[in-house]
Amino acid sequence: MRILQMLYFKPERNTGMIGTTLEIGDALTAAGNEVDYRWRDGPESRWGHNFSRFLEIPHAQLRQARAALPGGKYDMVIIHRPHGYPVMRVLAPLYPNCRFIHFSHGWEMCVPSFAAKPRWRDMLATMLIRRHCNLTAKLAQGHFLLNQLDADYMVGQQDVNPARICVLTLGLDPALLSGSIRPPAPPGTPARLLFIGNYVPTKGCSMMEAALLQLAREDKAFSFTCVTHEDQHEGLRQRLEPALGQRLRLLPWQNRDLLSGLYRAHDFLLFPSRYEGFGKVAHEAMACGLAIVGTNVGVLTIRGRHEENALLCPAGDAAGFLANTRRAIDQP
Repeated sequence: MRILQMLYFKPERNTGMIGTTLEIGDALTAAGNEVDYRWRDGPESRWGHNFSRFLEIPHAQLRQARAALPGGKYDMVIIHRPHGYPVMRVLAPLYPNCRFIHFSHGWEMCVPSFAAKPRWRDMLATMLIRRHCNLTAKLAQGHFLLNQLDADYMVGQQDVNPARICVLTLGLDPALLSGSIRPPAPPGTPARLLFIGNYVPTKGCSMMEAALLQLAREDKAFSFTCVTHEDQHEGLRQRLEPALGQRLRLLPWQNRDLLSGLYRAHDFLLFPSRYEGFGKVAHEAMACGLAIVGTNVGVLTIRGRHEENALLCPAGDAAGFLANTRRAIDQP
């Protein structure tokens, strides 16, 4: 098949959602398909994330698809995230031999609100994301999803035909499976905690920070490595370094070739997410022998077993996350 994948970001293989998109493309190519991509082709919006996803992305992806589709070049267009619905609405009738498929990295209508007192901007963003999701649910000719809870929501709440939904379980990079399981730390070694991910409210970062600061006040013995965008590092230093000092280590996004060693140099992965479409980081960490201190979301609803390979609490449970992190440090 001739497949076009569309995701309006810069192609950075070492980041989660974009890396997943490229890995899917690699697998499709290895299976004998031809795969092309359309990425962000302009500068980052100076008006911020919400302007980009609600106003810029729908029009930009329609423009890109209009330029790519003439001549019947593609059998399938895979549009990642729900903001490309105009591609389906405008172009699907014009290209009946092409399938227009939505790929969700986490169904946005299932993401909980984080604001205790929503501002007008929060309420407007919620209204617009619901509109994009409802249109995508209606217009897409098929949906690739990463967890069953999202599939159940689309079927039960948005009347999507179950035959149009395929729930995928992401695999693992062979490099993560080829090494030895993480060796145990020598007795008396402070617990080595790791976080890898975007530093955004969805990831539960404020809850994690509060737990780390409290445990530092309790003089608990641990170190903390945080792998995230470099533009977050200065703020993290200001908030955490006074309490953690040299125990804090900040790293930029890492080449995937280095991930295996990074995982195996730690004892626990902190995974405080409020919501996950899948949560590839937790999946990878478990493959390398790390235990998870996290919330029962995404892949952990399938692979996580409380008190066996993980210490789990409900999403947003700050007291439970603090208690589990304390327990991991005290009883590694």
